Amino acid sequence: MVVKLSKDGKIILRANFTSKEEVEDWLQIYKSSTCTEWVIKDEPKDLKKLVFHKYWVCQLSKLNKSKNSKRDKGCKSRLDIKIKKINKDTVKNDKFILKRETPLPAVITITQHNHKTKGCFETLKYLRVTKDTKEKLSKYFSEGFGPGAAYRMNDLSLKLMPNSGEIRANSAINPTPRIVQYLFDQWRNSEYGESWGCDPFPKLREKISLYESEGTSIHIDDSDSDDWAVLDVTPIMKRAQNLLSASEIIFTDTTSNVEFTQSCVTLMLTATKGGAVPIAILIHSSQSTECYTKAYNLLKSNYPKCFGGKEEPGIFMTDNSAAEKGALSIVWPNALQYLCHFHICQSEWRWLKDSKHQVPQNRQQNLMQLLKNIMYAENAEGLETAIELLEECNQENYIKHVKKDLLDKKEQWIKLFRNDIISRGHNTNNYAEATIRILKDVILTRTKAFNVTAMVEFIAHIWEAYFESRLLRYAYGREAGPLLRFEELSSGMPEGAFERVECVEGSLYNVPSGNVKTPDLFYEVETSVGWCSCPIGRSGAMCKHQALLYEKIGGAFPNMPAITCVGRYELGKLALGASCPQFSFFVAVNESVPEEYLALMNASDENQNVVLDLDLDSFTEETSNEQETTNSIGAEQLEQDIQNVVEELAGEIKRVAALAKRNSSDLDSHKRTLQRLVQRLRRVKTPNQATTTIISLNARANCTSKNSWRINVQPTATSRR
Repeated sequence: MVVKLSKDGKIILRANFTSKEEVEDWLQIYKSSTCTEWVIKDEPKDLKKLVFHKYWVCQLSKLNKSKNSKRDKGCKSRLDIKIKKINKDTVKNDKFILKRETPLPAVITITQHNHKTKGCFETLKYLRVTKDTKEKLSKYFSEGFGPGAAYRMNDLSLKLMPNSGEIRANSAINPTPRIVQYLFDQWRNSEYGESWGCDPFPKLREKISLYESEGTSIHIDDSDSDDWAVLDVTPIMKRAQNLLSASEIIFTDTTSNVEFTQSCVTLMLTATKGGAVPIAILIHSSQSTECYTKAYNLLKSNYPKCFGGKEEPGIFMTDNSAAEKGALSIVWPNALQYLCHFHICQSEWRWLKDSKHQVPQNRQQNLMQLLKNIMYAENAEGLETAIELLEECNQENYIKHVKKDLLDKKEQWIKLFRNDIISRGHNTNNYAEATIRILKDVILTRTKAFNVTAMVEFIAHIWEAYFESRLLRYAYGREAGPLLRFEELSSGMPEGAFERVECVEGSLYNVPSGNVKTPDLFYEVETSVGWCSCPIGRSGAMCKHQALLYEKIGGAFPNMPAITCVGRYELGKLALGASCPQFSFFVAVNESVPEEYLALMNASDENQNVVLDLDLDSFTEETSNEQETTNSIGAEQLEQDIQNVVEELAGEIKRVAALAKRNSSDLDSHKRTLQRLVQRLRRVKTPNQATTTIISLNARANCTSKNSWRINVQPTATSRR
């Protein structure tokens, strides 16, 4: 490139550009290095002796400016670029083409500015955003950043650069929040389509192939513009459709107001050892029976056996939505429908509190209790008695309401009719309620999605990652809840109860009740099904009788919490699919493997039998003798240590009791507190109960020390935040 200064102060450059693309590339470099911005003034079309010709003026000129515009600084700087044709005439008349080994056909003419181009915040503020900056911000948007967060992240990255004080004033690389918002709107429209008054399905159909490559299936039924539905099934949902629990009970609920077009999102969930997991997500236009039916048929037609290999589940758990329940009965007519106990009680309490029903306030709690007596009646005689008591309450409007709205469908909500039906002890739709809260709080962070396409994006990527992470926490044994629940159940059986267990046939056992009032009462337990004839276990829930059998004889109980290698492996497969580690990875140290899983254990561990010529019998005998000697010595020392700790504990209890006597401010309160503590200790009858009590008291003491700095707030204050 050759630089020349003309007599009138213009800068003339000669360059070896031969195409428009080379000019555009040079212009971007020139604008970045000089901190200037140019606006196209003219581009002549009739080019006889030229390959290219275009000229620009400074963006701070009067061109395209309104009156009193802040950008109008009256600058007369001009940039003129033309590329001459290389032929015999130009070679003859232009020495830069004729006399150089590399011709310089491009002529660049620059007129000086009448203002600073560098070293002034105002000129830097008016610069246009560069292509690299737009790509950088688009990457932030794709990673889930909003316009505000993307602006702050970009500004923070520039803060770490040398000379950041001037760089951060440059709008070309650090655009203002308003410009970032504009770029975000453009990115969002390109990714998800328009929001209000526009059809989102063309953009969604464009992205279906991308979702399919990631394992997510999207199905759309928009044959009716008023009643449309979208089915979203991710890889974890596809694997959840094959679970046994998906054939037993499905929790379903609908939420709205989660995206700007006001569509509805219906969840269909199955219970796993790691919490509820969807088998499908349905997005539809309204909550009418017709729209629900279209959405459910979309699932049925694309995944006809999505309920654990069956065409319909045993039970649907719902709230009292007539449209939803009607659509379920149309699409899957043979499935039972259960009403959530929580929603029944909530709606009845609201009915009682409604002033138009004129129920006296002093009667409301009594009437509510009468209804709960009906709901939880233990047998047919108790149910009849509870209904008779309700009819004698002298509240005709409430009696009429219960008979019309509830007793006509008593099989759906009275617990007596749920006995001996495998529901795994579920009587509420809390799984669905909690999952909806996760959707709004964790996935959407209490911010509406832009439209249906954006909602599908959240489900396919962010929600899928959330379920994977949660399932893996249980698969890796990082959640204490399952083990604590199991220990609570197993501690409910007295010492020596297992000696009275009788094996009837195969996996069927007779187990003592464990109740001191009924020592001769036995319950049947079927381990392969996960069922017990006791009041808790007869619906398939885990009970203390099943916990006793597992603790003593093991086995693969289908309703067992995720405390076994089998349960952990199932959750790992559900979360990771084919990339899940081998079965042996989920076997804890010193954990016994059920016989039916030994083949899988052996197949997955190639190094299990490296030494084949080892004398296992002699090795086992020698090791056993050494272990017995070591255990004998260790047991005596351990018993002595425990005795010392018990004596120390008794002394500390006496010391604390003596200190409590000195507090004369409220002796009655201290007396009641000590009496409650004594009563609790008297209830301890077995070694397991003693251990649980000590652990509980120790945990409460630790919580007191750790949480003493917290200032409690009212629940209403938390909800307002």
